[in-house]
Amino acid sequence: MTAHASPIRLIGPQLPQSNVCMSETGQSYVLLIGGPTESLAGYEDVCQGLDLETMAVASHHELPFRLHHFRPMAVLIDLPSESRALAATLRCIAAYNPDLPSMLIADDNASALGTMDAARALWGLARLGRLPRDVSSRALIPILFRAGRARGVGRLLPAGR
Repeated sequence: MTAHASPIRLIGPQLPQSNVCMSETGQSYVLLIGGPTESLAGYEDVCQGLDLETMAVASHHELPFRLHHFRPMAVLIDLPSESRALAATLRCIAAYNPDLPSMLIADDNASALGTMDAARALWGLARLGRLPRDVSSRALIPILFRAGRARGVGRLLPAGR
C-alpha cells in the first residue's frame, strides 16, 4: 500500500487570518521617519492614494522593530541633516537591508550631501536618495514605482511624462 502525502499532513493546516502577523498579510508599507511635518503629511497622502500603507516612526530607537515587523518597501526620512538621529537611522537601515530604497527629505546643503555620501561609503546604502523639501509630493510616485517593482509588490504602473 502506498502512503499518500498531502500538504496538510506535511505542514499542517493554514492559520486563520486573525492569527497572521501584520507583516505576513501581504500589505505594502512605507515607513515615515521623523516628526509630524508638512512634507511627510503630503507624502503620506500620496502613499495612501496608491494603496500603500504608511507607518510613522517617531524615533530611531523603534526603527529596528518596525523594519523587521513591517518589512517596508521604502523608507522616507525627514530628520535634520546635522543630527545624530539621522546617522543612527541610516545605520539601522543599512543593518537591516542596505538595498532598501530610502529617501532623505533635505535641502541641498553640504551637511545633507555629506551625510548621504558617508552613508553610501561606510554602510553601503546604495539606494539612498534625496528629495528636496520644495518639490511636490508627486515626485514620490516614480520612486515608489521603482521600489515596488524591485520588491515585486503593488499595482503601480509608470505614467507617461
